[in-house]
Amino acid sequence: MIEVTTFEILSASQGDTIAEAWLKNNINPQNISWTFNTGEQVISSNVTPLNSSQIYVIFDTNYTNSSAYVTNFTMNSSAYSDVKKEVVVI
Repeated sequence: MIEVTTFEILSASQGDTIAEAWLKNNINPQNISWTFNTGEQVISSNVTPLNSSQIYVIFDTNYTNSSAYVTNFTMNSSAYSDVKKEVVVI
């Protein structure tokens, strides 16, 4: 099983929004993809973590418009998926 153990917006402003995510891999090493949807853009990458390892991901992004955005962080493997959501008010 894989999971997003934490997804949190650390600070939010139009010019500089910082978010973090902690990912956990509880299965054999395999390719895992993650996606951070900010509400204005999508940031993604692939990793191959070791069994029972945690990965820390930190984001620094900016928004072009002041608004409330529903953001989500998704983690996928070939057999499992997990999603966490947060609201950002700019």
